[in-house]
Amino acid sequence: MHEDWGLLATEIKSARKARSMTQKELAAAADIGFSTLQRLEAGAPFTTWPPSLDRVARVFGWTPESPRLILAGGKPVFADVRSGEPVGRSRDLPARVEQALAEGDLVDTEVLELPGGLNVVVVGRAVGPRSAEERAELADALQEWARAQRKLKGLADEA
Repeated sequence: MHEDWGLLATEIKSARKARSMTQKELAAAADIGFSTLQRLEAGAPFTTWPPSLDRVARVFGWTPESPRLILAGGKPVFADVRSGEPVGRSRDLPARVEQALAEGDLVDTEVLELPGGLNVVVVGRAVGPRSAEERAELADALQEWARAQRKLKGLADEA
């Protein structure tokens, strides 16, 4: 079986950057050596399974099987924080929402807790290649989102 360590490196870097973490912060959070993380992010193959991958997966909220899935050409699977079970189509999300959640670069997330046990979940993803002009538009949109986010938090606090 071919193992794509480069793909795994890309997924780890992408997940780290999506969380605005430095390599040192991720290494500390996963309780692994900085040089080990650098090696993982460089896509250097390992001859035996590195336990550090399990720790990195845990930090990202991935299931323990996710690194192996990525090495085989797949995508990480997120674990439900309460049960540890994979989150996916077993949920009641429509396919178009599942697809939208899987596409693009993660930009921001927010969970607003409303009275009565209702949670509003917002996920912002940037899809497709972006020119300098489109990146500027994205920056403007993120500033607008930050303003809206403050208003939404205020509404949730008032409720």
